[in-house]
Amino acid sequence: MKSVGIMIRRRKRTNKKILDKEIITLHSKLKKNDTIITHYTTEKDYTKGNYHTHLMIEHNDDMNLYNQLNNFIGGNIWEVDKSGLDEIKINNGKWGEIHTHHIWDELRFKGYMNKHKQLKTLY
Repeated sequence: MKSVGIMIRRRKRTNKKILDKEIITLHSKLKKNDTIITHYTTEKDYTKGNYHTHLMIEHNDDMNLYNQLNNFIGGNIWEVDKSGLDEIKINNGKWGEIHTHHIWDELRFKGYMNKHKQLKTLY
């Protein structure tokens, strides 16, 4: 299975409970066409007074993942931002933005996700 790190930020004001429910819905839609495991945590945006989510999704089908992310955010144009060895794909859709990136060290990334709240896992 491949792992990808994802950050999702919604445009409209949202709260933690709504965002958690949306992530569970996204997971169930991804699971219809692929075997996936989703690890996620929701954090407060201190600059905008909103919330965003960090996810680590273990998946097999890249096409299914990106199609569902496009539907989730209301966009379809992915821009690539390269810095050093890291490549970040960014989608600014109608309902928010998504950043995806390769995970070099899963343990460190999970540690980063756990900095404020315990991460949750969906199978």
